Amino acid sequence: MYEQHVSYPVQEATINPIEFSWNFPTHIYHIYRETVTAINNKCYRLAAAGFRAIIEAICIDKSINAKNLETKINSLNRVGIITKSDRDRLHSIRFIGNDSIHEMKEPQKDAVLLVLDIINGILTNLYIWEKKVREKLECPINSISEFIALLDAGLSERSVGEIDILKNLLPENRRLIKDDMRKFEQELQTLISEGKYEKLSLCKAPTEGRSQQYKIEKINADV
Repeated sequence: MYEQHVSYPVQEATINPIEFSWNFPTHIYHIYRETVTAINNKCYRLAAAGFRAIIEAICIDKSINAKNLETKINSLNRVGIITKSDRDRLHSIRFIGNDSIHEMKEPQKDAVLLVLDIINGILTNLYIWEKKVREKLECPINSISEFIALLDAGLSERSVGEIDILKNLLPENRRLIKDDMRKFEQELQTLISEGKYEKLSLCKAPTEGRSQQYKIEKINADV
């Protein structure tokens, strides 16, 4: 009597989407999930094209407009959305995507999995950690709209006609980085000059070494 042995094909491990990927913007979420599906089905050329599409989708979400993906990636770094190291990694992903689309080259599985790790890290920083940090921690002001809201709060404690430098017009309890303060003040001065912010006016240009002074014209929008 013979023993019967049945062997089954070894099932490769399935790659799962990163945890909390539902926090991604909708268009990024769908492209990301489709790319992971392509990897699990060993469609590595499609996966490489998907990675390239994810970068394009990030640029759309971050309002980065340029003539090509190379310039868009550089812009992501220039405006501070990603680091220089991330910029270089995204260019490497762009190369793989371009080769897959234009040259019909199929990337190696190891390269595809490495790219997935890079993409997971960037998406985590942009859409998962960012959300969690803002929910749990006080973050520095990082947009002109937030800065204007802070300034409005400070002006509510002052009187029309007062003249002072910008630092003194802001509330004492603020989360503002000094380097960002310079950028926001330049943007504020542009808004004032263009008539888009009417609560302050620019005083006579300061002498060398002195800070710009502002005159309070309004406290509330209707005043």
